[in-house]
Amino acid sequence: MSNKHLTSKINYSPYIYENFSVISVDYVKRMLNENDLQKLTKFYSLMKKRELHISAELRKRTQQLLSCGWAIEGEGKEAEFIKAWAKKTKLNHLLRNMMSGVAYGFSVFDLVWQRDAGTFTPTPYFIPQKYFNADNNGLYVQLTTGQQLYITDEQKFLVHLHPNDTGDITDYALMKELVWLFTLKSFIMANYGKYTENLGVPPIIIQSDSDKLTELVDAALELRSAGVGAFPRESVITLLEGKGNPTLFMEFLKYADTLFSEAILGSTLTSQMNGSGSYAAAKTHETVRFEYMQADALLVEETVNDLFKTILDMNFANVREYPVFSFDVNEYRDEKTAAEVLTSLSNLGLEIPESHVRRFFRIPSPTKGEKVLKRQEGGGLGFNSRSSVILNPQGEESHKPLFSHSEAQPKNLQPEHNAALPADNLDKESDKLGTTPVENKMVAGLADILKKATTYEEAIHALEAAYPTFSLDELEQNLADYMANAEILGRAEVKKEGGK
Repeated sequence: MSNKHLTSKINYSPYIYENFSVISVDYVKRMLNENDLQKLTKFYSLMKKRELHISAELRKRTQQLLSCGWAIEGEGKEAEFIKAWAKKTKLNHLLRNMMSGVAYGFSVFDLVWQRDAGTFTPTPYFIPQKYFNADNNGLYVQLTTGQQLYITDEQKFLVHLHPNDTGDITDYALMKELVWLFTLKSFIMANYGKYTENLGVPPIIIQSDSDKLTELVDAALELRSAGVGAFPRESVITLLEGKGNPTLFMEFLKYADTLFSEAILGSTLTSQMNGSGSYAAAKTHETVRFEYMQADALLVEETVNDLFKTILDMNFANVREYPVFSFDVNEYRDEKTAAEVLTSLSNLGLEIPESHVRRFFRIPSPTKGEKVLKRQEGGGLGFNSRSSVILNPQGEESHKPLFSHSEAQPKNLQPEHNAALPADNLDKESDKLGTTPVENKMVAGLADILKKATTYEEAIHALEAAYPTFSLDELEQNLADYMANAEILGRAEVKKEGGK
């Protein structure tokens, strides 16, 4: 680590406050046309403190991603190194600051590296977007020395880009849309305020032939709610009522907030729900929300994995496989059904990576020496319901079938034992049903299939494959007859024994 600038924070010039007490539409139009990033970020930074609806919707978009949870998948010393660094660095704080790029289009971190026991690890310091500007050479920050430091060193800066569209930063940044909507809303509110101030109390018009106009005007000015005034009999007093409609004004404010929500969260039908079709609106909103969350996850994952690569390249030579950071943004899923599907696919011979299963069910990989749940004989954990999964000290799995054809079966299930028993009346009646051909049709080939199957699931799938068109209707009818005869015979025997 010979470069001193990697081990110290950069000193950028302090933020120069700019007063936006009066919002001018012309000023905003010039700012947007000039594509001045610093003016735009400063204006937006102040704007979001005034417009609480924008701040709330942005927090909602950030929270919906961070609440999904995340995982770092990988094996070996490199993965353990990154996991330890992520825990020490409080990666959730890094992710939250990174999501500020949703509105600004970017977020930058100053990486300050430290040496510890022969390793180099960075501490990311978030640099607020209002300190940055951009030109044809890229992003830069103004130093206290007056120089411009361009953000190009990947070992010194972590740059996260979060485009909302194509083009330059000032083109694809979401804040550009929000600033224009905010300006229009503020302009309408300001002018409506002036209108209300001027016409909130309607002007009073007095028509009179009296020569005491000054006294009449003074009396009219004193009129208030529950007030009293004396005017000549021939005087006519009228009010000049304005045409303003407060309902339209409130509807416009709601419309502006709807546009904010659609720009940030992608809300569609939900914003205009009025009671009918609310379920369809909610489903549509949920779909759009999920798509936005997936897009955010892909962009953040790419940046975090680039950071992991930089850290490992600084500490390890010839890294074969880099650990992977990912969010769990899967839609709602029936985990029981998913487990059954994975079991069926595995029994068909499909090789399923353990990392995929752990990520799907949000099960972290056990650390070295950590106690883990094991499959118990006769049932318990594991996808394969007929085999036990035991982890040896090296972490490798060994499968032991819970049922083997060589194992001794209970005596009452052995054919030899049953054949030696004397035939009772039920056996005699069942022989008369003529089920032997049907039984032979089913038993043919079953022995060979069962010998090859090591688990119950394998046997079921093999039987389904061997008899895809086999019908159980004939057997069901024979069994129904058998049960009916057994019921009649049983009642007859009970009556016979009772008669004795």
